[in-house]
Amino acid sequence: MLSYSRNCTNEADFAIMNGGGCRADLPVGDITRYDLYTSFPFKNIVVDVKLTGSEVWHLINGFTTGINHWSGEPIGTTPQLSRNIKVMYETVRKGNDEFRELRSVEIGGEPLDFEANYTIATTDFIGGTSQGDNYLPPRKNPQDRELPKNITEVLEDYIRGLSPVKINLERRMADIHGSSKPSHAHQHGVSIFLSLLMTGFAMLVMLCQ
Repeated sequence: MLSYSRNCTNEADFAIMNGGGCRADLPVGDITRYDLYTSFPFKNIVVDVKLTGSEVWHLINGFTTGINHWSGEPIGTTPQLSRNIKVMYETVRKGNDEFRELRSVEIGGEPLDFEANYTIATTDFIGGTSQGDNYLPPRKNPQDRELPKNITEVLEDYIRGLSPVKINLERRMADIHGSSKPSHAHQHGVSIFLSLLMTGFAMLVMLCQ
């Protein structure tokens, strides 16, 4: 279904989700609706956010450094990215300090185009007027389009269509020298859940265009 959706016009380019939104692991074996709502108890709706390529670069750079480019303030939880985006950074040491510097961003196998416009599937916690976890640039009167279902409903529909679920962990933000950026979700064993959710986000946004 996702492959079919990508043939539609005006599709979402990638999805982001705040790592702290998932509150429990999914069990091995049968997954119930109770499991889904225990793992993700919030009923945030899905929205799409429009950013320029330059803004996407600064957004991802904030994920790499932990600092919002526009405000200079720390971001919240480490975000999770959909599988079609690949981020490469380099760990640089200056004296006793260590920094991560963004080196490249690919979306759908193509280098980020600074002059293009991109659509990001996310939640109304991150987008809209909430600006949750301090990810996005400051925006006056954001016109993020709200979609019909909340994120847990999206995940439930996706798992029903995907069952049995077989998802491998993927490192979508990696050091050019081989190591991967640790994240809140990886530390708590919920990356598979968020991987499913990212794909479900993108699928719903594209089908609703």
